[in-house]
Amino acid sequence: MPLSKQTRREEHYKNEKADIIYRIITNKKRSPKKPSPSKSPRTPSKSPKPYHHSNTSLPPVSLRDLPDDVLKKITLINYKSLLTTYKLRDWIPQSKIVWSSLSLNPNAIDFLSMPVNKKHINYHQLCKNTNSRALILVAEEIMRNLNSPDINWNELSRNPDAIDIIDTYRHKIKWRDLCGNTHPRAIQILKENQLAKANGDDDIYWDEINMNTSTEAINFLHSPENRRHIDWKIFSTNTSPLAIEMLINKESEEYKLNDVRFNRLNDRQRISWENLSGNPKAISLLEKKWKDEKSLKLNEYKKLKSKKYIINWSEMSKNPRAIHLLRKKIAEEGKMTAEEYDKLEDAEKVCGYYLSANENAIKLLEENPTKIVWFNFSKNPKAIRVIEKELRVRPENVEWSSLSGNHAAIRILENNIDKIVWSVFSSNSNAGELLKTQVEIEAKKLYKNTSTYNMLNWFGISKNPSIFTY
Repeated sequence: MPLSKQTRREEHYKNEKADIIYRIITNKKRSPKKPSPSKSPRTPSKSPKPYHHSNTSLPPVSLRDLPDDVLKKITLINYKSLLTTYKLRDWIPQSKIVWSSLSLNPNAIDFLSMPVNKKHINYHQLCKNTNSRALILVAEEIMRNLNSPDINWNELSRNPDAIDIIDTYRHKIKWRDLCGNTHPRAIQILKENQLAKANGDDDIYWDEINMNTSTEAINFLHSPENRRHIDWKIFSTNTSPLAIEMLINKESEEYKLNDVRFNRLNDRQRISWENLSGNPKAISLLEKKWKDEKSLKLNEYKKLKSKKYIINWSEMSKNPRAIHLLRKKIAEEGKMTAEEYDKLEDAEKVCGYYLSANENAIKLLEENPTKIVWFNFSKNPKAIRVIEKELRVRPENVEWSSLSGNHAAIRILENNIDKIVWSVFSSNSNAGELLKTQVEIEAKKLYKNTSTYNMLNWFGISKNPSIFTY
């Protein structure tokens, strides 16, 4: 008996959804189901028109509804994330949960998938969730209502893990965000859109392409027809090996220019040494640049300085791979008189504030303690040994607000519970059971001596992965 129109539509809907969910989980396309052999010859029929989504409500589909061949493949893959079930800790009162924040929580997917909780999902925030399994819930919502205003198409368009969703619903793509998507297929979708619309560069945002680190994006930008769109100031932040190769060649070209030709270049036509100074993949360029700067006469240096065409040591202080250069620079600064040092502009000095947050600079900061800015240093997860030492000799230097958010500082915080800033600690990804007592205290309203500033922040707690266990 032939299927009714409604049944065929439901079957098409179920299979389409199964295909999207399967591709999200496996990163593979599902093979089309082979038609069962017919018992009697049939005359060929016209191909059915493709089904277009509307606002019409369709029956929900869960993983249990997936076709057997899909379920079999998923079972064979043995994804650990599919086998691990995260549960909300029993001392977390659900009445306190901020659902918009919980939708951002990477460990909340199992909890949010429960039928009783699905109605609380904030899909706009869920689209930002770093757990790729969140995309299964997002896909389900899209299939229920393609035009749902709750779907954050900007986040999906930028998310490499969501490439199958945005490829399926191309008319929903936010093109600026797609231009920043590092998935290899993103640029291909962009190219196909160009051809389909014959719209030239209308949907291409070149600033995003310049920052995109994918090989496909770099090759697209470097193609003969697109080279004019390279913005060397923005491109100087790009960490792709191909981008660094292009920047090395560009620096060599600029180095050979005479003053007249160099002065004709505007900011986007030349390398930005401010941006390059913070680029962890540009160390060879920075080493060469510093050597060149040392060989300049004072008037030549000042001329480049006026154009900001010198190393920016403040930005370099953030660079995790520039520690050897920063050590030499600090040694040079140490030989200056106070008057000479004070004449330096901020860009010409190592910045203690940024250096204190640099996880690779711990030994350098131990050697040069006057560069430590404790507000940032107390946040640094690699600085725990130095912080523990400081607590024994100069405890007043440690910033407890910053330390309360440091995920590596749990041992220190356990021994100094009275100093924890709970509003900050609420977001600490390793807080776990240490939150329990304070939750109970506040539940019983035993916090007469606790300021509002130092109370738990349920926005932070709700997005904290450690409120779940397995």
